[in-house]
Amino acid sequence: MLKVLELEFGVSENALQLIKSLSDRKQFACVNQVDSKSFDVSHAVPQGGCLGPVLFLFYVSKLCEIINKHLPNSHGCADDSQLDLSFRPESSNCQDEAVKCVEDCTADIGAWLISQKLSFNDFKTKFMVIGPFNN
Repeated sequence: MLKVLELEFGVSENALQLIKSLSDRKQFACVNQVDSKSFDVSHAVPQGGCLGPVLFLFYVSKLCEIINKHLPNSHGCADDSQLDLSFRPESSNCQDEAVKCVEDCTADIGAWLISQKLSFNDFKTKFMVIGPFNN
């Protein structure tokens, strides 16, 4: 995230140092008043602070670029994205091209997610074609 802020958005000096100070975090679980061992949290956006939503938007800006490269009319809401592609099924080739476009987009998204140490939620990922099927 720090590299994204610095290289993509020009955040530097004191502002970058302030955000960097938020990255020295640890996490642990407490069950029945017994704490687990703590672990460093070196990835993700800190939650619970006022900067969280803004930092999240910076962090996922590359996701928007990837989607817009393939599907320029897509939209998202908070941490939920939906990919849409309208096409006229004049032939099976049109449908095949549309499906390939969405598959290429999701493949690029998957590669970006892996590079950011993120993953798809397979249980929430759906793909459907609505309309007549042409043979």
